[in-house]
Amino acid sequence: MSGDRMVAAVRFRTSFIALIYVTAAMIIATHAAWSYTSDTDWAGANWTLSDGDIVAGVHTNVGHLSIPLGATVTVMNYDPDTGDFGKVAIFADSASIQGTLSADAAGFPSRMGPGAGDDRGGGAYGGRGGVGHTLDYIAEGYGSVETPDQLGSGGGDYGTSSGGRGGGALRLDVGDHLAVNGTLSAHGGNAEGQSGGGSGGSIWLIAESFGGSGTIAADGGTRDSSGGSAGGGGRIALDTAQNTFTGVIRAAGSDGRADASRHGTFNFQSDPDHDLVIAQDIALPPGTNWVFRSLTVKSGASFEIQSLPGTNAVAGYPDEIASRLTVLHDVTIETGATLSANGLGYLPETGPGAGDDRGGGAYGGRGGVGIQDYIAEVYGSANTPDRLG
Repeated sequence: MSGDRMVAAVRFRTSFIALIYVTAAMIIATHAAWSYTSDTDWAGANWTLSDGDIVAGVHTNVGHLSIPLGATVTVMNYDPDTGDFGKVAIFADSASIQGTLSADAAGFPSRMGPGAGDDRGGGAYGGRGGVGHTLDYIAEGYGSVETPDQLGSGGGDYGTSSGGRGGGALRLDVGDHLAVNGTLSAHGGNAEGQSGGGSGGSIWLIAESFGGSGTIAADGGTRDSSGGSAGGGGRIALDTAQNTFTGVIRAAGSDGRADASRHGTFNFQSDPDHDLVIAQDIALPPGTNWVFRSLTVKSGASFEIQSLPGTNAVAGYPDEIASRLTVLHDVTIETGATLSANGLGYLPETGPGAGDDRGGGAYGGRGGVGIQDYIAEVYGSANTPDRLG
């Protein structure tokens, strides 16, 4: 990988980066929007999309894919009656994204999907959904970290208000160079009327080389100010041999509450010769084993470390899947930044130190006494603490 510094959320730093903000939109000729929703073999032809176009399905053998500046292309919403749409996968020789390719709210509708939110709860995919009215239920994440291609799940409804839809799925598989100077997004739909927000969807990018200074994001849908919970973030994965991208990669999910939704995940190859800089809200997925020269979490960014709780089927829950981030030199957490695993351990009433009826959970210290005179006892190592709470 190229560049002097590797940045997740994500940019690669060289000795100097010039940021140019374009204030004048390119004028695009008015045209009737086209729908490209059937699987298509382009037989090597170039494909230029225009403002208002709608896409879905699998498109193969594209020469050069282009979305010009000022054009917004959307993915057709998933249809639960037929099981169609919600996703687009494009296989091209090269690609340039100057405008916007959006799968926002194109995924599972309210209360649908593997991580569907319960009553007022947020949907989950890469990150947990926010807790809803049924306090003992939390929508859990699902799907692959390395090859994210699933739809985000819908939030829980409330009364006549439907929860936000999950984000859809984008896959760009490029043989040569992929340039993203515009926006690729798969946000979950926002909640309305105390319902739950939808989870973010999938963005999976494969290219020989990857560059640009745009935005790649799969945020969870937000909660309504009157109630409900936000959706969890989606999943983003990058597979490239050479990366010069200087833009933003984000999969935010938290709304700041103790029972909030969680960030989605970002997966790419670590490198002990580079510095990891987290500049946007995102999470390290369970089971990751990253090694970097140094770590910096920038002011205003939240970097979550996710792990997967064990099961009671294995005595003492030793089948936990932890995340590992090895930093060879310096760690810098700037003022206003967060490096956190808050609330990412065992769910209520589970784990080797689970609390009993109204009792507190234990790990390094005993849990508080519940109404059954039961005290949850400590577990794990004091010298090498590596267990979940």
